[in-house]
Amino acid sequence: MEANPNDEQELIARFNKGDAAAFGQIYQLFYPKMCFFANGLIHQPEESKDIAGNVFMKLWERRDKFDSLINIKAFLYITTRNECFDLLDKRRVRNKANIPQPDPEEQRKLIVRTETYLDTYHLIKNLEGNQRKVLELILEGHSMKEIAQLLNLQEANIRKLKFRALTELRELLQKK
Repeated sequence: MEANPNDEQELIARFNKGDAAAFGQIYQLFYPKMCFFANGLIHQPEESKDIAGNVFMKLWERRDKFDSLINIKAFLYITTRNECFDLLDKRRVRNKANIPQPDPEEQRKLIVRTETYLDTYHLIKNLEGNQRKVLELILEGHSMKEIAQLLNLQEANIRKLKFRALTELRELLQKK
C-alpha cells in the first residue's frame, strides 16, 4: 500500500477499533500474498488458503496491538511461516518421514518472490484488455501460437501486444 501516511494511520486506527471495513482492506491487501507464501512452503494450495485464513483470524484477535502496516505484514509473514512449520511437523510425525524445513535464506527469497510476483500481477490487471490477456496467458505457460489461437489473432500481433504490455509494465514498475 503506497498510500499517504495519514491514510495508513487512519486505516490502522479504524482496524484497532474493530472496524470490519478496515480489516477487509488489510485482508485484500495481504491475503493473496499469504496464500502464495504458504504454498511456497507447504506446496498444498488448499491447505495454504486455510492457513492464511487462520492467520487472519489471529490478526483480528490481536488487532489492537498494531501501529503500522509494516508491523501487520511482519506479523502475517511470521505467523504464516510458523503455521506452515506446525503443519509440516504434524506431517513428519504422522508419516514418520524426514521432511526438511525450508532454510531461512530460502524463506527470505520466497517472501521477496511473493511480494514481487503479486505486485506485478496487480499491475498486469491494470493493463489494456488484449495486452493483459496476452501476459496472463504467457504466465499460465501458453506458447505464442496457442495465445494467437485463443485470442483469434496473428502471432505477429501477439508479439506486438506482448512488447507493448511489457513496455507499459516496466513504466508502471518504475513509477512504483
